[in-house]
Amino acid sequence: MIEANTSNSEDFVNSSDGVGSDQYRVREAFVQAGNPFESQLNGKFWAGERHYRRQHIDSEVFFPLDMRGYGGGVDDLNLKVGKAAVAFIGLARPDVVTQNGNITTSQIDAAMYDVKGEYVLSFR
Repeated sequence: MIEANTSNSEDFVNSSDGVGSDQYRVREAFVQAGNPFESQLNGKFWAGERHYRRQHIDSEVFFPLDMRGYGGGVDDLNLKVGKAAVAFIGLARPDVVTQNGNITTSQIDAAMYDVKGEYVLSFR
């Protein structure tokens, strides 16, 4: 996923300092491989930069669950009673500096979903 901040009003002309004001950023770049085992036909392994299971409320641009960054995981593992997913996400923020250096986060997300019957189990 590529994000572009462009100035359409400039009609392809450089800004006053002689440098174009358009900015481009890579927001997601990950690889994903499916069908890892014969018993897990729907399972998927992934690694890279991702907005993982991101929940987004458009009216407020609010992210109640914002798992974005670099990492890896597995999705859609069949557990007979439902499916499971596990991911590790790490992020360093170069724009946020503390007394100890740049702020970093590490998160683990583990979830069960599509649970059959009366089984309900979720860890976050």
